[in-house]
Amino acid sequence: MTTTPLHNITEGSDVTIYCAAVNGNPNPYKINLTFEGETIAESDGSILYHNLTSISRAQDGSYQCNAITKFYDQREDFSTDALQITVFYSARISSDESRVYEASVDDDVSMECKAEGNPRPTIRWFDNRNETLSNDDDNIRIENTLAGEITSTLTVTLGSNSFGTYICEAYNW
Repeated sequence: MTTTPLHNITEGSDVTIYCAAVNGNPNPYKINLTFEGETIAESDGSILYHNLTSISRAQDGSYQCNAITKFYDQREDFSTDALQITVFYSARISSDESRVYEASVDDDVSMECKAEGNPRPTIRWFDNRNETLSNDDDNIRIENTLAGEITSTLTVTLGSNSFGTYICEAYNW
């Protein structure tokens, strides 16, 4: 079982899965393709082509090609081959709502940014001067949590220069 394209399947691309059962005697009388255990295509014979038009991340997962051969005594024999399709997609910030915080000098303000993507994205924070922030900066703490998506929390201890706009950016390419 193979796919076209073979590698780097990106969301929105067209993918063709090719299943073929060869060197059987007798030849298979039916072949089917399953996705996560559900049949999505069938063919009479030993070859099956199945097109996934504009593939999405929901189609990321395990595919199985099953060839079924019937013998002279009506017994059936199954041959299977598995294929894992990984769909790559651009980083997306899960929440685009803006937040306004009221705070005073020496207050801690925490801001959260969540992003998803495949491969897992990286998040960068920028301050009101468009400078990249890091844990090396005074009065800055950045914590990243990974669990399917990435959550980054920026905590700023406010000084007289730290009022303004903070921006998070997610990228994975």
